[in-house]
Amino acid sequence: MNFKEIEEAYCRTFPVAEVKIQGWLLRTSDSKVRRENSVQVFDAGGVDIESQVSACEKLFDKLGKPAQFRLFSPVDNSKLTSILQARGYFSPDSSYVMLTDLQSFAPDLKPAQEGAQFRLNSLDEWILSYCLVSGKSLKQGEKMKKALKHSEESSCFGTFELQGAPVSAGLSATNGGFCGIFNVWTASEYRGAGFASLLVSSLLSEAKALGAATAYLQVSQDNLAALKVYRKMGFEAAYEYCYWIK
Repeated sequence: MNFKEIEEAYCRTFPVAEVKIQGWLLRTSDSKVRRENSVQVFDAGGVDIESQVSACEKLFDKLGKPAQFRLFSPVDNSKLTSILQARGYFSPDSSYVMLTDLQSFAPDLKPAQEGAQFRLNSLDEWILSYCLVSGKSLKQGEKMKKALKHSEESSCFGTFELQGAPVSAGLSATNGGFCGIFNVWTASEYRGAGFASLLVSSLLSEAKALGAATAYLQVSQDNLAALKVYRKMGFEAAYEYCYWIK
């Protein structure tokens, strides 16, 4: 599967302002999410890279934003990274995009604890639960809600509750046969109890019922606990990406 199919599914699911520059996709929004405020470099061949970088920097500068470049492991970016380094950019971290086949997905959704259950939420309900389990402020939650409004119809907002109180929250977004899993968070006092696995499995089951055939998610390479959970669930690393920033 071409990595661009996954990236394009995400872009369709979370639409923002876009400008195409010879195979590069510059995306900007009001949020602070890097993926929605960066240049997606789908192809680094056959272009004047110096000119490309300069054009992207000028466009971001007009918007009052720092230029950020999202690079993918299937693309030969050796020349681009040399140019970015010379201009003072660096890459602070790297992440995996992981995939799993939903056609053969058949999880055990039986909760390990009595009184635990999965629940689908409205966006407003989910924002409150997400803020509660993640420790984010309601102001931050309102910004998230604004960003997620665009994908509300194609998304499932889920929580796992224990005795009626949310302990884990996350969402799935389905588009064109692909399901993305995002914003998975478990309250610190309940981590390691399997709630994240149950939540993701439940979201995947919902997505499968809606016709999704492939699920994807992104996770930092140094998040060993999450990687262990996702691999156990059948997700495998398909490619890597990193951001280059100043």
